[in-house]
Parts: sequence; structure tokens; C-alpha cells
Amino acid sequence: MRISEIQERVGRGEYRVDAKAVADAIVRRLLKDAVPAPPRRPHGACS
Repeated sequence: MRISEIQERVGRGEYRVDAKAVADAIVRRLLKDAVPAPPRRPHGACS
């Protein structure tokens, strides 16, 4: 569904936003961006 369609449905009261799902998605994105990925070894490097 396109964002404009969702906005129209919200405006008419036909669509309810799940605040918990939105908050969970925001937290996941923030945590993903805040935690640096482990360093990658060059291809072929042995441990």
C-alpha cells in the first residue's frame, strides 16, 4: 500500500497505526545504526 493511500485512510479513520510496532521499528533501526559491524577479514585470510 502506498503512503498516500495510508494517509488518506488514517484521515478518514479507516486505518489505525500500531504505535507499538512503529516504536519497535524505530528502536531496531536506531540500535542497528548505533552498533558497529564487526571488522571483516580480507577474503582468503585465515583466522
